[in-house]
Amino acid sequence: MLRFSKAISCLAVLNLSVFLTFSFSYADAVDDSKVAESTSNVQQDSIISNNIAGKIFRDSDATILENSGKWYKISINGKTGWVHGDIFPVESIKSTQKAKDSEKTEDSEKAKDSEKTEDSTDKNQEVSTETTENTDKAENVTSSKETETVAVVIKGIIDGDDVNVREGPGKNYGVICQVDKGEKVEILESAPEWYHIKTSSGVNGWVYSTYVLTDSTLASRGGDTTSSDSSSKRAEIVEYAKQFLGVKYVYGGTSPNGFDCSGFVWYVFNHFGISLNRVASDQATQGSKVSKAELQPGDLVFFDTNGGMNKINHAGIYIGNGCFIHASSGSSAKKVVISNITSGFYNECYMTGRRVLE
Repeated sequence: MLRFSKAISCLAVLNLSVFLTFSFSYADAVDDSKVAESTSNVQQDSIISNNIAGKIFRDSDATILENSGKWYKISINGKTGWVHGDIFPVESIKSTQKAKDSEKTEDSEKAKDSEKTEDSTDKNQEVSTETTENTDKAENVTSSKETETVAVVIKGIIDGDDVNVREGPGKNYGVICQVDKGEKVEILESAPEWYHIKTSSGVNGWVYSTYVLTDSTLASRGGDTTSSDSSSKRAEIVEYAKQFLGVKYVYGGTSPNGFDCSGFVWYVFNHFGISLNRVASDQATQGSKVSKAELQPGDLVFFDTNGGMNKINHAGIYIGNGCFIHASSGSSAKKVVISNITSGFYNECYMTGRRVLE
């Protein structure tokens, strides 16, 4: 049996060699009928099976390049020629070529899939990196925003009775309400000499800064008990002076039975143990000078009511909000009244301010 198989293989190889030599040399000059006639014996005698042909061409570099009818142009191990499909195992070459093409396609698809996977991995890594960077940026932005939105609430206490709460930072704004001494407030913002506050009852408005005690106010004044006492003393002096509103003006008077301007100032401060000179021009030399813009309740204010602006002849006590209390000798008043020093007559004849409370 083994000898028979070897004989078949040898015969197949011999037939192929003869056929290739014949076909490659004469295919271009022979038509189908002649080829069929001249090769009928070869076809009848050939015992090449598909399995044998497949084995022969499986390991060879056999490729079908094109075909015309039953004629096929093939390439085997670098040699090219035409063969006839009836006497040459073309189907075996087709099967082998198809298998090889399939393997190449699979390898190509695997390579593409591998490239896609690598690209996808790289992109995912890039996206992951970008996501991490964006997360870090978002965290930084969030941290920055959280830092920016931290607000410090400034607390304050009203230091005066019947303090006007106005619609805006100035005495020309309307009065919303009045608050009493000891009222706790929140300071929302500030303007020169004014605080925008919110009261415990929810009222928003502006009050003169002199009437509001804060930690910063105490710190600017030394942050000690003395400063707090001084502010409280100022409020007490103002409130005490207001008790005499309406008392008649009496030249040389120094009592609630009647006051002149300097007598009224002297009497109020004397009540608190603060000794002042008796005459307005002499009182204007005591304490320290203070500008009109820096006046605080309890400071002394002086005027030249004669209009010459060269001699002090009138005195009063500043109570805040651009106003002062005094014993007026004017024909329309002649009593203790409150007047404005930021406009009108007393604004025009204002001379100086003095501070005897520190």
